[in-house]
Amino acid sequence: MDEAPVVLRRIDLFPLKSLPGLSVSSATLMPDGPLEYDRRWALFDAEGHIVNGKRHPGLHCLDLQFASDLRSLRLGRHDAPADGPEPLQICWPEEHSLLAEYVSEVLQFPVQIREDSRLGFPDDTLASGPTIIGTATLHEVTRWFPGLGFEECCRRFRANLLLETTVPFWEDRLFGSPNRPRKFWLGEVPMWGINPCQRCAVPSRDSRSGAVLTGFQKQFAERRQATFPSEISAAHFNHYYRLAVNTRLDNQRTGQVLRVGDRVRLDD
Repeated sequence: MDEAPVVLRRIDLFPLKSLPGLSVSSATLMPDGPLEYDRRWALFDAEGHIVNGKRHPGLHCLDLQFASDLRSLRLGRHDAPADGPEPLQICWPEEHSLLAEYVSEVLQFPVQIREDSRLGFPDDTLASGPTIIGTATLHEVTRWFPGLGFEECCRRFRANLLLETTVPFWEDRLFGSPNRPRKFWLGEVPMWGINPCQRCAVPSRDSRSGAVLTGFQKQFAERRQATFPSEISAAHFNHYYRLAVNTRLDNQRTGQVLRVGDRVRLDD
């Protein structure tokens, strides 16, 4: 029996690296690979080091909600008392200094905001395209960790593109062996699957409190290895704490657009 077509179910942008994002129905790809506005801004400390959730768990408490047009945002704390101060309403990016001041107070050290409108601030500059994960994969992870819901998994793994899949880890088919990426199409956009995404400490933490799920990384790697698809090359997996697929664009054309409902086609 043939599998159902795999289509793009959701697009998530994270305009401010390491902070909450928003879902959109379509997104334009920048010539160098990233989705427009994804990780376009990032926090930096006084020494010029990027401030991310990996090293600063205090960021998890921030409750940030972008308006759909990205022209404003609402900023507060998940742990704020009911009778606490009202969340800030910030015009974005004109009032970015207000956000920097707020985050500086939360983290107890000064931060500033920088912008890169061309490439953004990806973790992997050689695979700067959107990250991809499947719905069946996230549902499988929720079975490994009872009490970890689907939306919480989305918030922890922070992939850009969510595919509607029926087979766990279907998206592993999108990459080839090391140094031999696999070409595929998402709608009318040609892309290359580069490798499985190596995870950091962030998925082990509650996305809103930062509380750590003890043993998460070890248990995850054991389950990932035990359920690893037999048809996929394990050459990338020097360890199994990997989930989602890193990509890059096949060309540098401007104006390429991804839309919810776009179908995935593998290049045979």
